[in-house]
Amino acid sequence: MTKKQAIQLFNDRKIKEESIIRRRENIISGKEPEEQKEFDKGRPEEPKGFYEGRMAELKEEEGRTGKKSNILVFCKLALFCVTAAFIWISVKNGWEAWSIAAAGLSAAAYLAALKKDEGYRKRLDRLRAMVRTCENELAYLSGDFSAFNDGAEYADMGHRYSFDMDIFGPDSLFNRIDRTVTKKGRDRLAERLTSPDLDKEAIESAREAVSELASVPEWRLRFLSRPKLDNGLDRLAEAYGTEREMLKGGPLPYIIISATMVFLVCGITGLLPWIFFAVMFMIQLAISIMSGSKADKTAWRIDSMHKECSGYLGLLKETETAGFSSDILKKLKERLFNEESGSITAFRELSRLLSCSEMRGNIIVFFLLNGLVMSDVLLSRRFFVWCRKYISHIGEWTGCLAELDALASLGTYAFNNPGNTYAKVLDMDSCNIMEATDISHPFLSHENAVPNSLTLKRNSIAIITGANMAGKSTFLRTIGVSYILAINGTPVRAAAFSFVPVTLFSSMRTTDNLSKDVSYFKAELLRLQQMLEHIRTHGYTLIILDEILKGTNSADKLNGSMLVLKELMKHNVSGLVATHDLELARLGETDSGHFSNHCFEIELSDEIRYSYKMKDGIAQNMNASYLIRKMLSPQR
Repeated sequence: MTKKQAIQLFNDRKIKEESIIRRRENIISGKEPEEQKEFDKGRPEEPKGFYEGRMAELKEEEGRTGKKSNILVFCKLALFCVTAAFIWISVKNGWEAWSIAAAGLSAAAYLAALKKDEGYRKRLDRLRAMVRTCENELAYLSGDFSAFNDGAEYADMGHRYSFDMDIFGPDSLFNRIDRTVTKKGRDRLAERLTSPDLDKEAIESAREAVSELASVPEWRLRFLSRPKLDNGLDRLAEAYGTEREMLKGGPLPYIIISATMVFLVCGITGLLPWIFFAVMFMIQLAISIMSGSKADKTAWRIDSMHKECSGYLGLLKETETAGFSSDILKKLKERLFNEESGSITAFRELSRLLSCSEMRGNIIVFFLLNGLVMSDVLLSRRFFVWCRKYISHIGEWTGCLAELDALASLGTYAFNNPGNTYAKVLDMDSCNIMEATDISHPFLSHENAVPNSLTLKRNSIAIITGANMAGKSTFLRTIGVSYILAINGTPVRAAAFSFVPVTLFSSMRTTDNLSKDVSYFKAELLRLQQMLEHIRTHGYTLIILDEILKGTNSADKLNGSMLVLKELMKHNVSGLVATHDLELARLGETDSGHFSNHCFEIELSDEIRYSYKMKDGIAQNMNASYLIRKMLSPQR
């Protein structure tokens, strides 16, 4: 090694060490300076290496934070005992000023230690959540998707394509993509996959946003490791409307609190006996307790809402620090943090309410605060004042975060699949509807995937023939799933992929329904009718059909399939049709302007050989009768 190389190696190591130290400091502070964001953006990462490296760093930091928290546990115990001792001395010696002051100071120290430990425990929860996120992503990279939502609740057999393309359900596309933190974000991701935007500019903007989010794995790790959130904030208006009459209130609580504070000062200075303060203390505590079911009901609602609001506050803080450059992300950030609505200001106010609410869980704090200032009553009032001021903006804020949440999931998918390619959006007047080069199905492992290429012209149908298990259906789903990814701005597994944004309709998994007296053949007819109604009302359509009219005899099937394809050519349609019927492929010879032939050929010998490579022309070899004869032949 030369001297120059040695110096360069030393400098590289020094830079890496400094970056690790800076990152650890950011973990402790919970902040990310601008230079850290730029560092994250410009740093290419291999997914497995990133997750393993961060997980090791996070576990190390978790250990240090846990030790600090353990020390504070002993401090809290000691301060509690000291406070109790001074209170006992005060009672024994007739409430002398010095003992009361000492009890107050030790109680204040106890509260400070309590708050400090609360911060450590929150930090530990965040570190553990980020570790779990890294572990889940490493499991994903090894083919285990069990930690992620499969979107089964969104499955719809009647949808235009989602059932055929395995969009939802176990081991589905949604199962591979979904990393959403919010229920609204999950709904938005499902909507993106089933009702994508067909506007070229919107698709390109989404692609830009997904690409940017893929380039900031550290930011996504923090964002996506936040606690899962339900639609609890949508119930905020209901709670506000139900309880606001009870909490309108007058000045009476403030008068009682003021009187209590006066008696406290008089007791400390010796102007009045401590009995006056003690009586007011018990009165306030009694009022808080005697509020009964209404106060308990309000406190429960506030606590449950606060948990949701705390989660949204964390997401807002992560978003506020992000230096987005893509149009979609910048606009979302502007809507969240504009001066008129000010979400971060609103949720910071709510965070302070949250801190007060969480303190209620400590029995000592509960008695002290309610006895001194009727904290539960004041907390409820402050909460509904907040609602009155900000309730109208909740829907917009949660909607913006839902969009960002869905895009972050797509960005994670892009990051986890670095070999994928971002698609190009073609103009609507392009002569080709789709151009796919060396494309393969994203569900297949790289070792088993066999890439194929296809150019689909405008008003043209590609007829694909081949034997059973030769790869026809897999290729149809490859095109369909890749198209869905591409139209959402997400990279696809291909050397190159270009497309015109049009609607998609497929028919590949028609099933009967005996409970509704629907036979298999009738189900097929209903699906074809649904397809024809769609292309007549939705403009240009990409269709994907697997074996038209499977539920009837060969001659009838051929004639019916011919009628369907000829009808399709009367509309703005391009598509792919897989079939075992070689006669249907004659359309490619008699009408080459509208039909093209492609096939997955097999090789018949002692064993059937499947290449899974598509080529032009009509398949020559079929395997059903061959396999049956082999099965029936006597064993040798």
